[in-house]
Amino acid sequence: MGAERRTGVNASRRPRTPRSRVSPGQTREAAAAKFRLHKRAWALGMTDADVSLPLKPPAEPQTSAELDAVMSWIRAWETAGAQLPEHVHLDWVSRRWRTWGRQQLPVRLRLTTPEAVAAWAGQLREWRRLTHAADMLAQWAQGAVPLPVLRRVLGAAAELNSDDHERLLAVLTWLRENPQSGLFIRELPIVGIDSKWLETHRGIVSPIITSLTGESSLGFRTAEPRIRVRLLGTDRRPHLLAGLRDVEAPASEVAQLPVRPKLVIVTENLASFLALPADGRWGDAVAVFNPGYSASVAARLPWLSGARVLYWGDIDTHGFGILNRFRTHCPHTESVLMDRRTLADFRHLAGTEPAPLRVAPHHLETLTAAERDMVTQLHASGFPRVEQERIEWSAVLTAIDAAAARRFS
Repeated sequence: MGAERRTGVNASRRPRTPRSRVSPGQTREAAAAKFRLHKRAWALGMTDADVSLPLKPPAEPQTSAELDAVMSWIRAWETAGAQLPEHVHLDWVSRRWRTWGRQQLPVRLRLTTPEAVAAWAGQLREWRRLTHAADMLAQWAQGAVPLPVLRRVLGAAAELNSDDHERLLAVLTWLRENPQSGLFIRELPIVGIDSKWLETHRGIVSPIITSLTGESSLGFRTAEPRIRVRLLGTDRRPHLLAGLRDVEAPASEVAQLPVRPKLVIVTENLASFLALPADGRWGDAVAVFNPGYSASVAARLPWLSGARVLYWGDIDTHGFGILNRFRTHCPHTESVLMDRRTLADFRHLAGTEPAPLRVAPHHLETLTAAERDMVTQLHASGFPRVEQERIEWSAVLTAIDAAAARRFS
């Protein structure tokens, strides 16, 4: 496209900063951003696609060098305009420049369908995967599943291969027809489905079935939480745990054990649990191991109600978070080895908590004032963490001895 040039430029004219022209590559990047944002809604027909991208054509160039850059930009758009996908439109405008004559300038790129956006962004393959999955799910749902729910799972569903699509539809159909089966996943009468497959794809299955049943559960039977206990006393009578000293069983069975201890020591660390001496130094004490936040399961054991309950966790924010939850179900629980003195004595062995519990101390409602002060100190000092195994064993025994003596004195 030629330019009509005059022989000179008014030297008194002040130079102007050229407008920021938009290149074909930049519009592809912009289309890709729009595609990422809207692709799932477009695939489900939730919204229309009509993307208009202004190209910001320049004002009249002031120098020959500026003109050369503009002409290069125009040629780039001429080349791009000769290969436009369907429903991609390039708008031009005619302008007359005083110095350089009349020019045809590209002013706007319009992408009027989702497929056009995908094509211009180089995402046609992903678009076709999405529309295939969207059609499959919409046909199965027949309008019964809200479109926002389908939008939520569509990305993951589009990543499945054809065999997994068939498995997904089979699982959804079976669960729709058997919403409260009471079966273990292992028992599902669906070809190719096992526990691993369903757990891997639960993020697709659960939202869809929940939208139909109103229940967050898929109706499966789940394994009951298990609790491990050790008898620390010297009583070896056969009727106590059939002569066993270390037992792990479902929580409901542990609740029925014929034990009535005066002291229970709860720990979330297996090595510490196993190291507690079973020599009767704490009478008929029982040790309970239930790691992490599942410790609250053990807090419901009925035979804890008549015992002094000591909870020993790591000195970190999660240790106090677990204690807070445990005490919700067992209010008379006391913490041990989770105080300022223990932190000070073993601070040299502390690490840093990798992912602290971001809860303000006053929200940990069952903690004592001293325990909340500990959490505040942890927040203020960079979240140090003293794990149970770091504490010298003689200090452990001394602390538990003191707690046990308070009970029996």
